Amino acid sequence: MGRIYLGAALGLGGIVSLFWQDLINADLNSDAFIGLLLALAGMFIASLGNMVSVRNSNRQIGVLQGNAWGMLYSALFLGGYVAFSPLQFSIEADAQYWGSLLYLSVFGTVIAFACYFHLLKNIGPEKASYLIVLFPLVAVTLSTWFEGFVWQLNTFIGFSLVLIGNAIVLTPYQRIRAWLSPTTPSRANS
Repeated sequence: MGRIYLGAALGLGGIVSLFWQDLINADLNSDAFIGLLLALAGMFIASLGNMVSVRNSNRQIGVLQGNAWGMLYSALFLGGYVAFSPLQFSIEADAQYWGSLLYLSVFGTVIAFACYFHLLKNIGPEKASYLIVLFPLVAVTLSTWFEGFVWQLNTFIGFSLVLIGNAIVLTPYQRIRAWLSPTTPSRANS
């Protein structure tokens, strides 16, 4: 259990290091603070979703069926919110809007959630949810390729800490112990 805490601490430290410049320059006015609270609430709700997925798996509910029910509940909730919200809902008619909506619906939702829930079923919620720490690494990599993000020392430190933390959490204890223990001559000859 100690290695889980160590890996989690390294991962958290890596994320903080990755976004250090943004964090120290952040203006926590009311909108930014509300955004931070919503992000934390989203993480909490996602962890609850992981537990529901584990329960569904234990009850032999298939990944696609569980996904379909979850998406139906979400659509009903959001539909109710939009119906009673003062905000105006609009659908655009251009191909770019529909193409991006189709991509997000099929690849970013149905396929991505099915893959994640299958992973959750096979390796457990603690390991699957720790992989989410890799998302900021993907975001920084894409930002480097497409937006010209310039890496700094804190970026390299953050990447390293996240990857080491992931390795500690996801590598079986026996393998870590074998790597860390020195090879004795009697063991090397046998």
